[in-house]
Amino acid sequence: MEKHDTQPSWDNQTITLIEGQELVLEDANKVADWLSITNNATGISVTKDGHKLKLKADKNAKSGEIAFAKVPDTAIGTSIIYNKADRQSLVKFHLQDTASAQLKVNVKKLGGVKVKKIDEKTNQALPNTTIKFEYNNTSKEVVTDENGVAELLDIPEGTEVKVSELLAPTNYHNFGESQIITIKANETMELIFNNKEQLGTVSLSKIGQAFGTEMPNEHYSLLGAVYGIYDASDVRVGELITDEMGKAKSTALPLGKYYLLEEKAPLGYLLSEEKLDFDLEYAGQDVAVTDTQMQATDVEQKGTAKLIKEDAETGITPQGKATLDGAVYELYRAADDSLVETVTIKDGQAQVENLMLDNYYWLEKQAPTGYQLDTEKHAFDLVYKSDATTASETITVKEKVIKEKMKVIKCDETTKEAIKDNPAIFKLKDMQTGEFVEQEGKSEFSTDKSGEFTTGNLPYGDYELVETTAPTNYQLTNKPIQVTIDGTHNGIVEVKVLNTKKPTPLLKKANPEKVEPVKALKVTESKPLPLLGDNGGIALLLVGLGLIVTSLSMYWSKHKKQKK
Repeated sequence: MEKHDTQPSWDNQTITLIEGQELVLEDANKVADWLSITNNATGISVTKDGHKLKLKADKNAKSGEIAFAKVPDTAIGTSIIYNKADRQSLVKFHLQDTASAQLKVNVKKLGGVKVKKIDEKTNQALPNTTIKFEYNNTSKEVVTDENGVAELLDIPEGTEVKVSELLAPTNYHNFGESQIITIKANETMELIFNNKEQLGTVSLSKIGQAFGTEMPNEHYSLLGAVYGIYDASDVRVGELITDEMGKAKSTALPLGKYYLLEEKAPLGYLLSEEKLDFDLEYAGQDVAVTDTQMQATDVEQKGTAKLIKEDAETGITPQGKATLDGAVYELYRAADDSLVETVTIKDGQAQVENLMLDNYYWLEKQAPTGYQLDTEKHAFDLVYKSDATTASETITVKEKVIKEKMKVIKCDETTKEAIKDNPAIFKLKDMQTGEFVEQEGKSEFSTDKSGEFTTGNLPYGDYELVETTAPTNYQLTNKPIQVTIDGTHNGIVEVKVLNTKKPTPLLKKANPEKVEPVKALKVTESKPLPLLGDNGGIALLLVGLGLIVTSLSMYWSKHKKQKK
């Protein structure tokens, strides 16, 4: 009788039943074996095993109430006899209820989540990505398949799940993306996680072989070097342009093998033809952009300064006895007047090689033989030649030869006075060439009324003064006179040429007692017949005629006296 009135321990309780899972309820009051299901609209499978109830919900089950009873409804109002062997029979008169029990079941449906991993740029699926699912104090790691999908299924609805990327696929950057979702009944939620391929940059540090990063002057700079970036197929995919410190950094590039090739050298440097190989390699999932450091060393351009020495008037041919060789020049750096090199002219030129590009000047220290010292600074800039291995600059210096005039004075040897109004004619021989000097279209020089003449400027050297016509009644100077022009005579070399008068013929006294025939005059020096206009010749002729007339007069006078 008491067992009929006792309810199972789970009566009027609410339980949660997860789809696909079996739940076993134990009746602590041990009356469940009397129970029969009177109503079950949930679709939940219920079986008894002694005092145990086994419940299982499939995908079609739903939440609701399951009713149980010990006796059917038709037994109400009747009497029930309880019999047991060796026991007294008991009678329950007029049953008032069926001894029913109820169990409320909350069915939780299953759901899931699916994560698809794709390349952000190409939308291609990314396999081999590890996705982590965290829920109900547990976690599960799933690697995406060839379709880039990782799934978490059969999770009760209402479950909160944290989804995150644990490991990115090789060559990809892990953004650290995560989402929290709540599972919905009978639904597989889909999430899209993007990934970017890891990219790489190349950073270049450029220095000069001699100067590093400290440039000596404005002729050298690390600014503006251009490097092409080429991939393994020799396709140009980018470029680098250096700053003033020789630094440059590329834009982001896909991982792979590349090389740098200099396409334009900076100011003052030679273009390098070396290929600088580098790899942009995967640096792990936590790095978005990896960087590779490269170094380049360029060779500074050097230069040659050439000096050509020429005569200001005759070019490469020196005048007179002068020579262009032997001049000593010093090369100075203009910035600080520091001496760089000393050279001696040979074969009309000299040069200094392996010079740093800079501003310079030449200054003559010692003039060559026969030339004036050049005090002018001959400045020049040794500048960068981008299309040449070596820069060069040639300076031509025009030298002024030492010159002097020659003043010739014709003098009487006895009186040492100038022979005036009686011209003499000279020629001047250049002993270096063997030729007679010609000035103003004439190759002869004649003394003027003052008995002298002055040549124009004569270049440094040795000369020979030759008298070709002596003054009248003077003997010709047969021996040439040596004259040297060397710049030591204050601009004029004075030469006195002495001439000796010709001897005058002596006449014997007349004897009145005896007339003797006139003897011929003895001539000590042959001389051409006097020319018209020659005053000395006319006088001599008149004297001769006078002597003849006198002799004839004396002869006729004596002849008459004898006749008488």
